[in-house]
Amino acid sequence: MNKEIITDNLKVEPEYEWLISFDDLNSLVKTLEFQSQITTLHFDTRDFGFLQGNKKIPVDLSIVSKQKSRKYFFYDTIEDVLAVIKDLCERSSARDDNGNIKPTKWRLIQFEGEGEMFSSNWQMKYLRCYKSDYGWVICDDKDYILRKSILRCDINKEFLNAH
Repeated sequence: MNKEIITDNLKVEPEYEWLISFDDLNSLVKTLEFQSQITTLHFDTRDFGFLQGNKKIPVDLSIVSKQKSRKYFFYDTIEDVLAVIKDLCERSSARDDNGNIKPTKWRLIQFEGEGEMFSSNWQMKYLRCYKSDYGWVICDDKDYILRKSILRCDINKEFLNAH
């Protein structure tokens, strides 16, 4: 694993194998030598720091794992999940006058349209990603499995950096 990304002297709770802080989501994919061992990713959407681990999935997949439903909920690879997270990070980041992304210390993500009822009251504060036999799912902070379409909804800019 790339020692520039992981801080060796950081004390981490035993249930987490690694604690990674990053500025560039692209570099994360290149450093995941142990992808097959990673089964959970927990993102804090205020600053997009995250934890990764290898715990068993705590979510009931019985409804979304039916053959007809899978395409609406499951991502095939960890790279697919990280692409969604990167997109959310970029769409929710502050921009300078030229449209370039500026460092954003924290944010409140609330979606518009279809995603509005799923993202009020800090429900998107944490995104929890779990690997299963069917692929990866992305959940809100209450472990409610999110449809792919919700994560593609427009972000309400009024509340993004209002708190």
